Amino acid sequence: MASRPKRLKSRIRDVFLLQGIIAVVLVLIGTVVGSQMLAAGLLRDRIRNESDRMWELVQRDPAKPLPNGFGYQAWFVPAGKQPDAVPPQLRVTSPGFHRDADGSSMIYVGEHAEGRLYLRVEPVFATNLVRWVSIFAATLSLIAIATLSWLGHRRFRRMMAPLERLSHAAERWRPESTAPPGLTESSTIHEPLDEVERLRHALIDMTSRMDAFVRRERDFTRDASHELRTPLTVIRMAGDLLQHEEGLDARGTRAVRRIQEQSQQMEGLIDAFLLLARDPRLPIDVTETSLAEVVESEIEHTRPRLEGKPVAMRLQVNACPVVDAPLRLPGVVLGHLLQNACDFTERGEVAVTIDMDRIEIRDTGVGMDAATLSRVFEPFFRADVATESRGLGLNVVRRLVERMGWTVTLDSKPGVGTTAILRFA
Repeated sequence: MASRPKRLKSRIRDVFLLQGIIAVVLVLIGTVVGSQMLAAGLLRDRIRNESDRMWELVQRDPAKPLPNGFGYQAWFVPAGKQPDAVPPQLRVTSPGFHRDADGSSMIYVGEHAEGRLYLRVEPVFATNLVRWVSIFAATLSLIAIATLSWLGHRRFRRMMAPLERLSHAAERWRPESTAPPGLTESSTIHEPLDEVERLRHALIDMTSRMDAFVRRERDFTRDASHELRTPLTVIRMAGDLLQHEEGLDARGTRAVRRIQEQSQQMEGLIDAFLLLARDPRLPIDVTETSLAEVVESEIEHTRPRLEGKPVAMRLQVNACPVVDAPLRLPGVVLGHLLQNACDFTERGEVAVTIDMDRIEIRDTGVGMDAATLSRVFEPFFRADVATESRGLGLNVVRRLVERMGWTVTLDSKPGVGTTAILRFA
């Protein structure tokens, strides 16, 4: 089952959420990297300041031990003397800035003419300062991002409101009704948007044209139903009168019967095309129809097509299904399938089987290859064979079947024949 498309409002919300997540990640990464760089810079500045102060103390009194303070320790070794008071791990350290073995403190070794200065500084103060500054900066950044995202999302929601109103109005519109108020009235009075207004006017124009189309369709259906049926009724009544005319020979009787059959077939075709011309959402008039009786009637109508051919017409009734369908349409569909079977069969048989949920029409005609079979339901398509059916197209047959909620399938092999299956349950 296909998933329902996401609404534009949800997509915009997702975009804002994604932007917020990306911004938060970038802020956190920037905070971590910046805090490390800031801590290292502060620590180096403190070491430089402390080393300058220690050298001043050494110059005043080289023999006096250097003081230790909060977070740092200092040792001075006069030139030419052994660094016995210096911790062993610092004695081998070369001049410059270093990290101790466990990375917990920064070591500075400075060398002047007076001797060598060892300074070890614990980064506690700098680390704590940077941590709180980073937390404060990150918090302000996150608050700013959240505020801007909320304001932007609110702004977009206000911009989307007219589109949502137009969307709801378009969903409520039906071809048989007038345009809803959401289309005929401006949806952007408080904040005009040119694009939304143009869309609204385009929808109003579309609904007007659709209303006109529906009216034309209704007028055509009414007029066609009357104007086409009237001459057919006259023809059928004239045929009935001719049938009872005295002195009519066998040839004339067959001609009159042919006129009556074609008149009935034309009435069915009119009903079929009028049904297809109507809006599929509108209800259709149905009546209980015995499909076995319809099949028997259509077999009698199509049997003359087999005259002069060594083809047998067989009927097997396994059930007598009764369905709700428009009055003449089952006969139109079954009649066309039977006509095709008779027209494309030169020898053998046309077998009709009636079951409770389907009707199967099998012939031993010329059949069709896979390429032809894949196109038989296309509009105006005809198989490239010597015999051509002049009845209703299979495309229209399938549309009628689907309109009634049924299905029709074909199975065919060249030189073997074709099987049409009409499923109605």
